Amino acid sequence: KSNLVVKGSSSIFNQEIDTKYYTFDAKQTIFYSEASYFYKSEKMNWVAGINFNGDALKDSSPSTLPVVNSYNYTNFGLFVQNTYKPIDKVIIESGLRNDFNSDYGSFFLPRLSVLYKINHD
Repeated sequence: KSNLVVKGSSSIFNQEIDTKYYTFDAKQTIFYSEASYFYKSEKMNWVAGINFNGDALKDSSPSTLPVVNSYNYTNFGLFVQNTYKPIDKVIIESGLRNDFNSDYGSFFLPRLSVLYKINHD
């Protein structure tokens, strides 16, 4: 059994604060997208995919000393995960993920976990 999943979302948030002592005016745009492929066999499941997301804030405040600086971050990621069930009481999960961030560079994230069920329920 297998399937392909594609999902995404985005939002735009206008932020305005105007008081006697302070004015803040900014627009924040956030987006997320992912495509993944799932494959299931009797004892093993695989998930592999890619994602692309971002967060940008444009500060248009008239103040000469802005509290929040404008920023623009994007992130591209690749991932693969395996779930293996050799016997009923043991589940082994492993995964690899690599993210490429526009400001902070590349991050490699390995993962390994083992679950042993004491009870059969």
